[in-house]
Amino acid sequence: MFIIIREEAQIIDKFRTTSIKYPLPCLTSPCWQAFLIHKEMLMRHYEITLIVHPDQSSQVTTMIEKYKELITSGKGIVHRDEDWGRKHLAYPINKIYKAHYLMMNIECDKDTLDKLNYNFRFNDAILRNLIISKSEAITEPSIMVAEAGKDSDKVKDQGKDKAKGQDSEKK
Repeated sequence: MFIIIREEAQIIDKFRTTSIKYPLPCLTSPCWQAFLIHKEMLMRHYEITLIVHPDQSSQVTTMIEKYKELITSGKGIVHRDEDWGRKHLAYPINKIYKAHYLMMNIECDKDTLDKLNYNFRFNDAILRNLIISKSEAITEPSIMVAEAGKDSDKVKDQGKDKAKGQDSEKK
């Protein structure tokens, strides 16, 4: 056994005296292990869109809270969550023509994303889900919410105009 160690030491000494000035780092060194562990725990940004069965619209808030709790328990962050409400589908899914839409922008690791995807797949209330990887966090309101806000402002303005018109007719 002593001879084997001596031979290994001679091989190592020969390696040190060769012309290689910068040998490749050993992947078992502590700094490389820390780098590999950090890479596994990397948090990425995702955009998740869900289409929920219209009969389950009343449970949407509890579903969102459950998914938020799952994300935050995995040390993730929910940057934005939006409830787009009931919309017509482009084509019927299981003889359903309307559905409830949800959208979330999150930051989480791979394990948490796998748990979320598993929950989406086996939840009968979720008709379809889409998970898109994003390069950065998106926090501003989406186009769907911005348009809904504009539409509600127009309706309010029209209501005020009608009320003013009725007041002027009464005088």
